[in-house]
Amino acid sequence: MDSGVSRRDFGLQLARRSLAEFRDDLNLTASQRPSWDHYAGALRAFARDAERERSRARTFADMTLQQRIDHQVEAARDRYAAMEDIADAARALYVTLAPAQRAAANPRLAGIVEMIAGPAPAAASPPTRRARGRRDDESRDR
Repeated sequence: MDSGVSRRDFGLQLARRSLAEFRDDLNLTASQRPSWDHYAGALRAFARDAERERSRARTFADMTLQQRIDHQVEAARDRYAAMEDIADAARALYVTLAPAQRAAANPRLAGIVEMIAGPAPAAASPPTRRARGRRDDESRDR
C-alpha cells in the first residue's frame, strides 16, 4: 500500500475496483442491471456517509461528553439505516440472479461492504469483564 494513502482510503479504492470487477464477472442481463444499479448506489451512499462521518469526527475533541454521545448515537443510526438499504438492495439483486451468478455472488456481496465499513464484530467474542459484571448485576436484580 502506498504510504500516502490511508488504510481507509485504500479500502474504499479496493471496494470500488472490486465492485466494478464483480459487476463484470456477473455478466448481468439488461433486466438485472436496475437491481445492480440500486445495490451499487446503496454501497456508494454508504461510502459517502462513512467519509462524511470520518471528516466530522475530526472535531470530536471540541465536543462535550453529551455531544460526543449524541454524535455516536446519530452515527450508529445512520450506519444502521445505510446497512438496511444495502441489505434490501442486495436481496433484490440476488433474486434476479441465475444459479451460476448466485454462486459468484455469494462470497462477494457482503465482502464489498466489509471493504468500506470494516469487518463485522465477531459474534462469539466473550464479553468484557465490565460487561459481564453488569449482566451479573442485572440478573441478580430480577
